Amino acid sequence: MEIRKMKTSEIDQVMELGQFAFQLEMNSEELEERKKFINPENVWVAAGEDEIYSKLTILPMEVYIGPHKLSAGGVSGVATWPEKRRNGLVSQLLAASLKDMKDRGHILSFLYPFSIPFYRKYGWELSADTKKWTIPKEKLPIPDGKSTGTIKRLAKEDWKELNTIYQSFAQHYAGAIERTEDWWKQFVFKRKKGQIAVFTNSEGKDEGYLIYQVKERTLTVHEFVHTTNESREGLWNFLANHDSMIDEMVMKAAIDDPSRLLLVNPHIKEERESYFMGRIVDVFSLLQTYPFIKKGAAVIHVTDNFCSWNDGSFKVEVHDPGENLVRRVEQGKGVACTINTLSSVLMGYTSVEDAVNAGLLTGDEAEIRGFKAMLPPLTPFLYDFF
Repeated sequence: MEIRKMKTSEIDQVMELGQFAFQLEMNSEELEERKKFINPENVWVAAGEDEIYSKLTILPMEVYIGPHKLSAGGVSGVATWPEKRRNGLVSQLLAASLKDMKDRGHILSFLYPFSIPFYRKYGWELSADTKKWTIPKEKLPIPDGKSTGTIKRLAKEDWKELNTIYQSFAQHYAGAIERTEDWWKQFVFKRKKGQIAVFTNSEGKDEGYLIYQVKERTLTVHEFVHTTNESREGLWNFLANHDSMIDEMVMKAAIDDPSRLLLVNPHIKEERESYFMGRIVDVFSLLQTYPFIKKGAAVIHVTDNFCSWNDGSFKVEVHDPGENLVRRVEQGKGVACTINTLSSVLMGYTSVEDAVNAGLLTGDEAEIRGFKAMLPPLTPFLYDFF
């Protein structure tokens, strides 16, 4: 058995395993279309002489950390045939993929976990939640007709127009994905069926959009993206105009969207669930590029039992925002945590206070205060799934 990159000749085996593991049924046309997006360089396999036992895919991407973008690897399609499970194959694949991501210059990694405890063992930690509102139609806003903007429908081919709005929205979050043309077509439009509506302000600038579907008297909002108060109000008015067609609306909202507070009757069902997990692939590179907001210095003692290059002590000195000097140091004063906690804190999911109170981050009080003061305020959120 060997751990290696997939061979081009093995693509059918890999796809067969994926269909079995994720209970998919694709016709020949769908299979051929999916093959176009499979790059053997991105697929790691555990293989015998003539058989694929286990596999995972790395999706190269960039993610926003506020207005800054960092290189990342998305881990997707992790699967093993049942008769080969519990033999440590996925552990070996994860180790190989993390080394590969480091060599490629990916600083972060993200995945959607089938089991949070499983991936915690390998250094991933919760990095984003998802929020869903279920709103009876009688609690939707009453359209007031005061909006100075207009709504237009958009063909899916016009991804560039949507992307301009999306980029303005995404840079307010940590973990939002920079979408390419292929990403829009493969991961957004194919998965989120329905209509697209764009809000344009009185000066002709597109400021928000909806991807939504009306089916069986339920209006499902897959993406509710607004970049101004005016666009938010205009899109809500537009949604309320569907009242004769629906009994309720189900919306996946950004984690910090204030719209619930603006409803006439905000007594609605709100569900918040753990969503994606994130991991620092290369601590040294992240500290070099991380958008610290204050001059200062911090020593961080990191425990990483899975990636030896991250295990140790790092001193980061911020001379000006964006100019970070990083070096390895010996043990001494500073803050100490696992790679899991550091990942969650630097992505804005866990506050320094919560990490300290939970016993996940330790150190001298002055060192902790100094470290906290250097961190930017971040809101983790992504609309994507892979």
